[in-house]
Parts: sequence; structure tokens; C-alpha cells
Amino acid sequence: TNFTFATRKCFCAMYQCRMQFLLIFSNLIVAATLRVTTSSVPVVSLVKNNIILHCHFLRVDAIRLEDIAVKWTANTRSGRKPVYAFNGSHTEHHRLGAAVDVRLLTKGQASLRLQDVTLEDEGNYT
Repeated sequence: TNFTFATRKCFCAMYQCRMQFLLIFSNLIVAATLRVTTSSVPVVSLVKNNIILHCHFLRVDAIRLEDIAVKWTANTRSGRKPVYAFNGSHTEHHRLGAAVDVRLLTKGQASLRLQDVTLEDEGNYT
């Protein structure tokens, strides 16, 4: 997925988005087969608007919320930095206005919402 933020004066390209998941069972990290999909259509937004970086995952069997961990990281011009993290019971917002709807995680929805995007948000999100 390519993400592009457009301002009235310039365009800033963002690169491929990948989402990484860890499934945690009884304090053990267990390898699980997940099918992760993101949008193939670029996200275009003016600065100060809100955007959603779509990410969906599919598992064959049901999963409990406390067994899900999600981490979004941005690799930007100023370096690699955490954006959002959820570990089954605790949420960390490292960027003001970054959120994942935790209620939708058990349904395979882990899209990242960024409010009030800026040029500093340009980068590769994983």
C-alpha cells in the first residue's frame, strides 16, 4: 500500500505498509498462520486531515482479545519511532491521535487511524 499526503504546495509519498502481529498465549509467543491484507489504493490527504491505514488479518480459529498484540511503527525522515501498541490489555499511544479500534481486533480489523496528519507523518508504517 502506498500512502500519500498532499498539501497545497507539495506531495509527500509514503511507502509500503506492513502490519506485524504477535499472538500471545499463556506468556508464550506462539507462531500462527495469519493472512494480513492492506489496501492497494494510495491514501491521499491534506495536512491536518484524518486518515486510516487499513489492515485486516484472517485466522481460521477464533481468537480472544487478550491473546492479541498489535504494534504500529513509523520509519520517517526523523527515524524509526513507535506509533501505537496494544498487548491484549494495555494500549500505548506514542503519537497523539493514533488509534486502533480495539473492539474490532477479534474480528481481524487492525487499521490505524491517524488524526491531524502532518508532513512529519510521512514514512513506512509497519
